[in-house]
Amino acid sequence: MKAPKKHRIKETSLAELLDNVEKNAWPIVLLLYAIAAWIAVFVDIPTLSLKILPAVAATALLGVLRLITLPQRGQPLRAHGHKFDSATDDAIGQESKKIERIDLWAYTSIKYHSVLSNKDIHIGQMRILLMSPEAIRNAPTPEKNRESVIEEQHVVIENWRKLQREGRIRSLEIRQYDFCSHLHFMVINSVSAQLGFFLLDPARTGTDIPRNYSVYRVGVEGQDIVLDLSTYFDDVFKYYSVPLVE
Repeated sequence: MKAPKKHRIKETSLAELLDNVEKNAWPIVLLLYAIAAWIAVFVDIPTLSLKILPAVAATALLGVLRLITLPQRGQPLRAHGHKFDSATDDAIGQESKKIERIDLWAYTSIKYHSVLSNKDIHIGQMRILLMSPEAIRNAPTPEKNRESVIEEQHVVIENWRKLQREGRIRSLEIRQYDFCSHLHFMVINSVSAQLGFFLLDPARTGTDIPRNYSVYRVGVEGQDIVLDLSTYFDDVFKYYSVPLVE
């Protein structure tokens, strides 16, 4: 089924706004320095402090802009290596106080459940996309391990539902995609994300995650990554996935 063409609406964060302000302030800063140089050369002002006043003002303007934008900046993408828990903690960050929505894309989601279930958090809406049993059976992994992976996924699904029954997840919807994916990610409140890739190794079951990354919507790069992950999840969830086969 072909998904309809979507028009992406670019959101502008405070960090990006401040970045743009600072970038656009450079002409003003250069103008102030030019005025200072012109005064120093052509205007007969006996007091040196008055001559360099525009330069002082330009320097102060840059300093203020730096101080304003510094707390809003950070690394949009951080690498955590094998430390899955560290990537999750970094992705959740300040969002842990109020998680309104989590979109989770995974193979079986066992590691995500293990980390999230041990945190004192409550989730408003949670949507989960998992690989279907048929896709797991056709995955490039040892055949002897495939049925155990399917059983593992079934157990994890029941554990997610248990969290819902306990009131820790208000709304839970789980669907499955029917193709082999070597990517996993979790988007939190459309603000931050965790992602990584499985090893493409026939000797492994697809659960080894050698690289884990956390992303925060800082600046243009961070915004684009989070937005792309959210858009990709939405498209597959709506058009290329099916409800769980009980």
